[in-house]
Amino acid sequence: MIQLGTILKVVDNSSVREIRCIKVIKGSVAAQGDRILGTVYRLRNIPSGKEAIVASKASAALAAQKQKGIQSAFLKGDIVSAVVVRTKKAVDRSRGIGKGSHKQTGIKLSFPNENAVILIVNSKTTPGVDPMASRSKGPITPIISSKGYTKLLSLGSSLI
Repeated sequence: MIQLGTILKVVDNSSVREIRCIKVIKGSVAAQGDRILGTVYRLRNIPSGKEAIVASKASAALAAQKQKGIQSAFLKGDIVSAVVVRTKKAVDRSRGIGKGSHKQTGIKLSFPNENAVILIVNSKTTPGVDPMASRSKGPITPIISSKGYTKLLSLGSSLI
């Protein structure tokens, strides 16, 4: 279960490595398939040979990142929206992947190594959920599709 202050691993190919949860949307704890708000906790080091899009937010902070060899569209402390895709806490897997399938099979899904999220575009005008990145690492559970995040399923390397 994810709550306020939890540090989560970002498993897409954005330049963010980890985020810290600052708000759970609709509730006090989040499970797989729930939306959260978080702040950028740690960035990935991108080699200087690769081109990356650099946002024009705070020129002093971006200049400091460039000196360290980090090129990113995010700064440490930026607020991002994300969907939880894996949790350490075991969750019952529902039979089937449709919205109407609520029967439990007795199979519990847990990922003992990490709590993981995929960053999404926080847009109030667009009804769907668009991921910020174009790839994700690791498996995606059917719970994500039952919550209506079908675009996130297409990013995953495998479906459990």
